[in-house]
Amino acid sequence: MKLRKRYRRKAQELRAALSSTLPDAHAVFPSSGFHALLELTDTTEAAVAEHAARRGVRVRGLGEHVLQGAPMPPALVLGYGSVGRTALPSVVADLRDSIEAARSTSPTPNRTPRGRSQGFRRQPPHRVRVVGVVTRIGARSRCNQ
Repeated sequence: MKLRKRYRRKAQELRAALSSTLPDAHAVFPSSGFHALLELTDTTEAAVAEHAARRGVRVRGLGEHVLQGAPMPPALVLGYGSVGRTALPSVVADLRDSIEAARSTSPTPNRTPRGRSQGFRRQPPHRVRVVGVVTRIGARSRCNQ
């Protein structure tokens, strides 16, 4: 199978896992690359990343990659290129648990109410360097599954 089809299918599976596990989450899948952006509400990127690391999932906040421009809404960069297809549901479940734990332990950040937020669609142009990944810490890469 060609790589493009393999990664397209993996993106579809990640989208399905996110929508079934985190139905209220807003995820953006750029047309190029092996990553998605998962918008966070009622918590911070750092808190979720810390809780996810405790569960063996490594994620990065989008704020770490913004080089210039206005601050972006809190979000996680989910790199799915190195995550095996069979591992996606458990990684997303651990991510959901990490988000819930971060919401219960971290103070609520100052944010525009969800209905008024422009999210990622109508922000001014930003220069972003995306290098974050979602991986199982200590696990071998299983791209071909």
